[in-house]
Amino acid sequence: MEQVTDAIIQVEPGALGIDVGEPLATVELKPGEEATFALPKVTVTDTRAGTASWATHVSLTNFNTEVLDAKPITAAGATYTVTPDSLVPTGIIDDLTSADVTWTAEGEELQAVTAAGVEGNNTAIWAASLAVIVPDAALAGAYSATLTHSVL
Repeated sequence: MEQVTDAIIQVEPGALGIDVGEPLATVELKPGEEATFALPKVTVTDTRAGTASWATHVSLTNFNTEVLDAKPITAAGATYTVTPDSLVPTGIIDDLTSADVTWTAEGEELQAVTAAGVEGNNTAIWAASLAVIVPDAALAGAYSATLTHSVL
C-alpha cells in the first residue's frame, strides 16, 4: 500500500517601493553658481515576485523662498544624473538603464532608471546628483524645493 501527500508552496507577492535615504544637505553659494546636491543611495525594492518591468521617475518643484521681492529659482534647466558605474542590480534584471534628466518646467515627471527582463524579487541601488544653476539676480536667503522619486 502507498500513501501520497502533496506539498504545496504558495509564493506571495509583495510590493514595489523606493527609498532615497537621507535628506539632501544644504548648499551655500553665491548667485551665478551651480548648486549640486548628492544623493548617495537611492534604492528600488521589488518584492512582487513577478516579471513586470519597472521605471523610476523624478520631479522637482521650483526653489521658493520667503525673502521679500525674491523670485523663485526655477526647476527648468536643473539636472538629475545617475553617477556612472553606481547602478547596481541584485536578483534577475536583464536590462537596468539610466538616463540623465533635464527639467524644462516645474513638476515635470521624467524617467530616470528602468528595469526590464525582471524575474522574481529584485533590487537596484544607485547614487545620483541634482544640479541647479542659481541665477545672478537671486537675493540672499534660503530657497527650498521638493525632489520626488516615484516607481511604477
